Parts: sequence; C-alpha cells; structure tokens
Amino acid sequence: MPRNHPLAEAMDARRWDAEAPLGRIVLVAHAAFLDAGFVSYGKPASHRLPRQVGLTTSTLSLRYSTPELVSPRRNATAADAAVLRLCAHGNFLILYGYLASDGSRPRTRWACIDALLVAPVLSGDLDAAAHALANDHALGVRLWKALAGGLAWHLFSDICAKNAVLPRRGSCGCPPTCRR
Repeated sequence: MPRNHPLAEAMDARRWDAEAPLGRIVLVAHAAFLDAGFVSYGKPASHRLPRQVGLTTSTLSLRYSTPELVSPRRNATAADAAVLRLCAHGNFLILYGYLASDGSRPRTRWACIDALLVAPVLSGDLDAAAHALANDHALGVRLWKALAGGLAWHLFSDICAKNAVLPRRGSCGCPPTCRR
C-alpha cells in the first residue's frame, strides 16, 4: 500500500472497514483537505454529519483552517475557516466548500461525484482504496484529483489569499497535492 498516500495517513484500516460507502467518500475528501494543507478546526455539532452517513465521518468537524491561522499567536475568527458540506442528489454526491465569512457572500467551490461510479474504487480495504486513488484505477485518480487538486486546493488558496497567508508548496514547487 502506498503508506505515504494521504488517505492512509488520515485513516486507519479498522475505521475504514467500519465506514459506510457514503462515509468513505467523505473520508477521502477529509484526507484531501488535510493533504492540501488544512488542519481540522473547531468542533461545533452543527457542522457534523448525521451518524447514518458513517461512524467515523459523523465525528469529523468538517471545518478546516491553515496552521498559520490557528497558531497560538493568532486569534482565529470564523472567516479563518473553510467549511465542507455535502448534498446528495440521486446517485450524485455534491461536495462543496466555502469560506465561513462575516456576512459577505461566500465563494463556493464544489465537486460532483457519481457515488455509484466510484463505489467499486472505495469498496475494498484501505490498502486497495489508497492504491486506487494513487495510481491503480483511473476513476480513483480522477476522484482524488477532483477532491485534492480541485476542491480542497482551491479553498486552501482562497483562505490564504483572504488572510494574506502564503500557501505552502511541495518540494517540486507545485501545490502540496502534487505527487512528483
């Protein structure tokens, strides 16, 4: 298994195996947010998913910020957080995120996932899912790019720009989600 894949770093096999199929998609999104440079931030119950979505997923806050914005030297505000939400519509799961703001209209970033199409990619154990997301399955790679390189990275760039924080870069100069 690619132990260095962000999914494997964000999740353990026991929790992955116990997760519902819909919850697994959210766990991949959570791993993508962490890989983009976010850290989990806040624990308000209003930002959690129902337990029916998944055992582990229902414990996530789904609010994220950057390490710089939640440092002890700084008092983070609501505007310093990105919020991940989801909406199911038929077979499709729309994952969307926005920066929590102080009344201004937030810019929404989103990814539309065909849950039935990606279900086989995520139906195996954690090792198989991480392999599929890394390079073993075209749908897995597309899912990871949509969540990590699209949704999460754009929100990370948005929060950095809004708060005048320089986004961290990978050793190759690309966004942290680059695997070169």
